[in-house]
Amino acid sequence: MKIAAALGEFITELNPRDLPGPAIETAKDRILDLLGTALTGYKLGAHKHLFDVLAKDGNQESTIIGEAVKAPCHVATLINGTMANLFLADGSRRGGIHPSIAVIPSSLAVAEREGAGGQDLILAVVLGYEAMIRVAAAMQPGCVLRGFHPTSIASPIGAAAASGRLLRLDKAQMASALSVAAALSSGFMAGFKGGDYLAELQAARGAESGVLAALIAQKGYRGYENFFEEAYFRGYADQYSPDLVTHELGKDFAILRTYLKLYWACGHLLTPIDATLELIKKYKIRAEDVDQVNLYIYSVALTAEIPEPRTGKDAGFSAPFIISMLLLEGSISPDTFRDEKVKDKQVQELMKRVHTKVDPESDKNYPQKRQIKVEILTRDGKVYSQKLDGFRGEAEHPLTRKEIEAKFMDLASGVIGGQKAKKIIDFIAGLEKKDSVQELGSLLKKGEK
Repeated sequence: MKIAAALGEFITELNPRDLPGPAIETAKDRILDLLGTALTGYKLGAHKHLFDVLAKDGNQESTIIGEAVKAPCHVATLINGTMANLFLADGSRRGGIHPSIAVIPSSLAVAEREGAGGQDLILAVVLGYEAMIRVAAAMQPGCVLRGFHPTSIASPIGAAAASGRLLRLDKAQMASALSVAAALSSGFMAGFKGGDYLAELQAARGAESGVLAALIAQKGYRGYENFFEEAYFRGYADQYSPDLVTHELGKDFAILRTYLKLYWACGHLLTPIDATLELIKKYKIRAEDVDQVNLYIYSVALTAEIPEPRTGKDAGFSAPFIISMLLLEGSISPDTFRDEKVKDKQVQELMKRVHTKVDPESDKNYPQKRQIKVEILTRDGKVYSQKLDGFRGEAEHPLTRKEIEAKFMDLASGVIGGQKAKKIIDFIAGLEKKDSVQELGSLLKKGEK
């Protein structure tokens, strides 16, 4: 069976009762985390250009996060997806992507349009993750090495799967939606460099395309059944494994192996952050003691690396900057990534001592492990090293519900107020029992603190 048909059949036929409890709870955690991430993007104004251009006309279907307005569901998907900052969004090591930035804005927008209940939303999110991660994993690492941004090129697939389920497409319609979504995909790793939130815009545009693909498939638009086999994989990667898309489909759920972030940074740098912090705390290392730092890491991580950042946005992809700030301040936060800190002379001097190197063993083990080693050489001739296989927040080392809620409160309360933020936590906690998700939109508007 062709990939679009096989995925389409699975997505349309999965019974909500077949979802295991851990998948339901993980979906709820990912929704809450994405909402906090998007509210941060709202605060930063990541959406403002699109909002000014797109949110004036059309059907009032779906809430734009932070704003007191609604827009057509595909427009809300695009604008809300742009708010979902990739430095904070969840991710999949298997697919090398951030599925929440595409799947959850599209699911929320279509669920609100359709008057869907919480159980429907949860199922749509799980299925969107499944389709998006499986398709992306089949192209890793080939698509990245060719310069494509895997989140962006896979986001239409995840959004189409989630939206199509909420729209109750049949098998043929879903297969068409998926193939059309694949045809509308695009996005490059260069989107991380310079400018505004271009990488987020690429991924959000992909999510919008996925919603449109589902909507037109519902009206009878037909895609090409062989599109994945003949064009999609061949176009995006020199080496790919399309069998991974359908291998043991339905036996487990990819959402269970996704990760959440505690730190504002590129996902590839989270394990180095944990390792560096362990060394600093264990040996009480100070910046003035350091002669050199060596970071040994897998090569895929370097595709997003910006060793000499010019702005705070660039700095989230810079191992030299992040390790230097850890040595200087002992921690990092969104406030760490300000332009003036990047230009600080003390920071610039320390960054020259941080060297990033590809480790063949780490390369061999990726993506099964994010194996890295941080080595700190001090001025008195001592060498301290820490090797880790992953960071706190990955499936092997998950965050607790309390940690996830604390992250959300920290991100959301300054935008919508603590009272609304707590109400959202409670709403999501009981999401599977909600007859409608439309109440959620009213809680996502900017309010008094």
